[in-house]
Amino acid sequence: MAAKGNRKFSPRYRRPKEADEAESWRSPLGQDSVNHERSYSPKTKRGHNRRAKASQSCSSPEGRAFGQSPSHKDRIQKGSPADRRNWRERQRDGQKHDRLDSMQSWRENSRIVSIESCLTRQDVLQLCLEAEGSDCDPKESSICLKFKCEKCKVYCEDMSPALNHIRERAHRKKAKELQKLTLLLNIPPPGKPQCHSISLALESVIAEFGLNDQDLKQRQNVLTLVEKVLQPVLPGCQFRLYGSSCTKFGFRDSDVNIDVKFPSHFQHPDVLLVAQEHLSKSALFVSVEGDFYRRMPVVVCKEKTSGLICKVSAGNESACLTTAYLAELANLEPQLAPLVVCFRYWAKVCCVDQMEEGGLPSYCFALMVISFLQRCKEPILPSYLESVGLPMSKLKSFSLIGVEKGHVLWVYDQTSNDSSQDKDKAVKKGKCPLVFKGRSPPVLLGKLWVELLRYYSLEFQIPEKVISVRTNSDLLRDLKDWPKKRIAIEDPFAIQRNVARTLNSQMMFDYMLHCLKTTYKYFASPSKSTAGKVRSNSQTDKSVNAVNHIDSVKRSTKVPAENLERSHARSSPHSAEELEDSDCMIELEQDEEEEADSDMETEDEDDDIELNGSGCDHSGEEIFPFEREMSDVGSDVADPEEAASIPAKPKAELTKSESPVGAQAGPEGFQYVFSKRFFSNGKSPILICSLCKSDGHLKQDCPEDFKRVELEPLPHMTLDFVKLLNDVCEQCYCDFAPDDVEVNVREHILQDFENFLRCQVPGAKLVLFGSSKNGFGFKQSDLDICMTLEGQDTAEGLDSMAVIESLTKALRKHHALRNILPITSAKVPIVKFYHTKTGLEGDISLYNTLALHNTELLASYAAIDIRVKILCYVMKVFAKVCDIGDASRGSLSSYAYTLMVLYFLQQRSPPVIPVLQEMYVGEEKPVVLVDGWDVHFFKDLKNLHKYWPEYKKNKESVGQLWFGLLQFYTEIFDFKETVICIRRKEPLTTFKKQWTSKHLAIEDPFDLSHNLGAGLSRRMASFILKAFINARSVFGTPVRGFPPEYSNKMEYFFDPEVLTEGKLAPNDRCCRICGKIGHFMKDCPMRRRQRRDNDGLFSGRDVNRPDGRVMTDGSPYTDRRRRQREEKCCYLCGSSGHIKKDCLLSKSIESSPNTYQRSSASDRDRLDSPQQDRKKKRKAKRMVLGPEAGSLASRNASVNASMEKWSPFN
Repeated sequence: MAAKGNRKFSPRYRRPKEADEAESWRSPLGQDSVNHERSYSPKTKRGHNRRAKASQSCSSPEGRAFGQSPSHKDRIQKGSPADRRNWRERQRDGQKHDRLDSMQSWRENSRIVSIESCLTRQDVLQLCLEAEGSDCDPKESSICLKFKCEKCKVYCEDMSPALNHIRERAHRKKAKELQKLTLLLNIPPPGKPQCHSISLALESVIAEFGLNDQDLKQRQNVLTLVEKVLQPVLPGCQFRLYGSSCTKFGFRDSDVNIDVKFPSHFQHPDVLLVAQEHLSKSALFVSVEGDFYRRMPVVVCKEKTSGLICKVSAGNESACLTTAYLAELANLEPQLAPLVVCFRYWAKVCCVDQMEEGGLPSYCFALMVISFLQRCKEPILPSYLESVGLPMSKLKSFSLIGVEKGHVLWVYDQTSNDSSQDKDKAVKKGKCPLVFKGRSPPVLLGKLWVELLRYYSLEFQIPEKVISVRTNSDLLRDLKDWPKKRIAIEDPFAIQRNVARTLNSQMMFDYMLHCLKTTYKYFASPSKSTAGKVRSNSQTDKSVNAVNHIDSVKRSTKVPAENLERSHARSSPHSAEELEDSDCMIELEQDEEEEADSDMETEDEDDDIELNGSGCDHSGEEIFPFEREMSDVGSDVADPEEAASIPAKPKAELTKSESPVGAQAGPEGFQYVFSKRFFSNGKSPILICSLCKSDGHLKQDCPEDFKRVELEPLPHMTLDFVKLLNDVCEQCYCDFAPDDVEVNVREHILQDFENFLRCQVPGAKLVLFGSSKNGFGFKQSDLDICMTLEGQDTAEGLDSMAVIESLTKALRKHHALRNILPITSAKVPIVKFYHTKTGLEGDISLYNTLALHNTELLASYAAIDIRVKILCYVMKVFAKVCDIGDASRGSLSSYAYTLMVLYFLQQRSPPVIPVLQEMYVGEEKPVVLVDGWDVHFFKDLKNLHKYWPEYKKNKESVGQLWFGLLQFYTEIFDFKETVICIRRKEPLTTFKKQWTSKHLAIEDPFDLSHNLGAGLSRRMASFILKAFINARSVFGTPVRGFPPEYSNKMEYFFDPEVLTEGKLAPNDRCCRICGKIGHFMKDCPMRRRQRRDNDGLFSGRDVNRPDGRVMTDGSPYTDRRRRQREEKCCYLCGSSGHIKKDCLLSKSIESSPNTYQRSSASDRDRLDSPQQDRKKKRKAKRMVLGPEAGSLASRNASVNASMEKWSPFN
């Protein structure tokens, strides 16, 4: 356009082009301003001019304008020539230009035009004309237009950046979504003939797949057979049907769900194991299997006569309550069951009803239908909170507890809100009717179906609200403290549980919404039959109806009229020649790559709209081609007779790719079918693995599953290499085991503490436990001390908090201790301290007597065979090198790895050590209870050979045992189904312990409820297993010599770059501030301490001096403390991230042998290594292994840089 003719799009003030080019770099807006919104520009590969033009001419929603581009040639310059000559001069001496007044004048004479639905230049021009009036000449207008896009949150002050913005993919996608939504919202409600035809389609689905009385009787017979088999072996148990077999909400091939209600003296796993055993022996059932590793364990079998699949569970009270509620409601409201069956069949056709594939449980669709019937314009079902007369604020205390004779039982408990209130008065119980008393006239099933689809596809805000049958008011997710993602459906009898949590993929959720909207569009649009006369007579009617609908949409939206008319024109097969005038033909220059990408994306987007491709360019705004869609629907079946002759599949062969169901034209010629083609536009859900969150496979086929890890075969083990492994294992023990001097020092410190505390706390007695006494401690390991009081065997009746506080005060008086920190919130309260003379850290716990017996048990195993101690040291070194030996950071503790070694040695054939807890002298096994747990084990080690026949029969070397341990945990042991348990010889299953949801199960030998692997995430468990697999390859592949970059054998075998494949241990459960688990970043104690320090140092708080005087902020003392805090660093390496006692270099110097140091050779390929990984890796650092470091520290690079892997802050 000419500059003169574009006046209406220009800002009020315009500087000459030369000035802009000369002074553009001076603009503070161009250098310092920060745009908090997106800067939109065309996506090109060559040059940045257009990007600059778009970003400089857009502004944020606050109205701040950015620097204007000098390349806008079509603007009219404002101001006098004198003003233009003096544009460089700054206004001084009080001559200030009132920019606020100018901006106010600009705003008064400007008008904002919304471009959120625009896709082309013509769209913008049309909106501009509508904004100023159709009789207004744009060339003569003085009104300045500003452009905004609400969807993208962008303001543009000129037409050029507005055009650039609407060309972008993100805007075009959002604009098309807006048009789709707008047209969906304006689809007129179906008439009675249309609703009648929809009802015929729904009834055909119910007749073909729904359950009838005969099916229910058959399922009752299956229950009788199961009860006949299991009642003799499970006396006192009740067998009951639940699920679709009671509610009639299922299909004819649905499973028969049976639950066993067992008395308290039965254990849940025992009930299912007995059921599996006896059903497999019965001739009435075949294909009996136990599916115990799912959320609800079941025994699956098939009844031989009927062929129905039967699933037997135990103790599923919540499901039985929900079933009773749904069954009673279905009996009282006749319109509920047909809607639920059709909704479930729709979900089956669209493949969103399989929990294993990331779909929803079947009863979720029933709850969705009930919630809709409670909230529709004329409610069909009552809501229970409102029936009781309670406000929405009381919903949290309102619960449903059962069903009784057409009523639902409820309880209102206020004790959680007001603990001071009398419990009898605070708890109220009652019942309210399930249906309205006065029955209203029935509504057409087809009308309810269309309203149901519209409700969940358009009206109900799924990401913001919770679907609940307790109330018809809006239940926001904030009240439930549930994340705002995907769909949330509340269990009516377990209100804290989201029953839709199995839909854990955003792609599956988006696909489900897409199917809902597409299905609503299909049923809400008039779909005529294409059979002979009906089709010819309906051509004119369809065109008239579609044109009238488009006219109504044009009047109710801001979408340009010409867009909708062209969209409708392209839906006709005679409009191919009009494609050149498509809305997508923007009359601005584009690069060839951009055009190609844009066309590809537009075609992908339009795939969602069309039912089948027509081979033409659909890059415009063809959102709802009603004409072609209606013809496509009829093209599937030529006439009603052919539709009636479609052979139906057998009921037992119901699949998700069904032939169209309900293809029968109504009396008015409308025809609707249940077909995935019309419900999803041919799309299919993307398979998402619930284990690794990757797409393309399911959980049972996940490559990261422990059972699916493929191990490479290892070469034959040579005698020389076995001898080398022996030397490596013995070297670990010699390098890291504390000597006699350190052991005596620990005993001396303990005695000193006890003598000191007896003066402060009468009757105090201290005992060492843990690594200091169990025989597996490292050099400089922590001191673990247990304190008891004389005359009191247990902590019962003892004020632990008061004792810990008095202990803290007493320890602060000790001259050799500092950093005294009481931790009273732990399961076992402790007081942490630091011993200045030895540099040892430690903690004193109160009455941790169970740990004392645990330490004694481990010490007994260590005393049986020296190989036990050596292997435990090798395992702990391996764990620390791989950074998988710190339970506080989400991995396993060293105690857990010790139990893994002991379990392997017990399971070895012949075993190296016995199971001491199963050995006893006499006829009856003695029981010694401590804290409610049996701590008995065999302690007469001198006479062990008399009571254990396999004593000293295992002659394997320690190297062979270490390699065997790696093979055992990578090739033999099943982490998913077996528990690492050292208290019994027989295998213990995770199902028996009810630990099936854990990735790794390690049972404490005394506290049988404690799983040491319960805190592992899936990523950490996989990382640990991969480290074992890599160690199996390293220690199982014989080598003749070591690569030149390794100075000794220890560096070769304990190279973390090989053992962990150069990856860091996962920190997905760790706090981002302190690197520990157990809290989120917002609750981190380090963050609170830093905030408290900052408030005390820098926020004006008074600071206490050591001499008792008070100095306020700003004083030299405060400045000095601030400077000390900022300048605090390690004396050895200079790092500010730690102090000397925590320095890796310090610990390496004190305790690392010279044999762990790398040679000077570096940056050379490992050509002599047999492993393929070693051939490809190049070493850039020479490392030093420290026993307490837990990782490798760089010797030549700065220690601060080398700590990046070890530091929790990384």
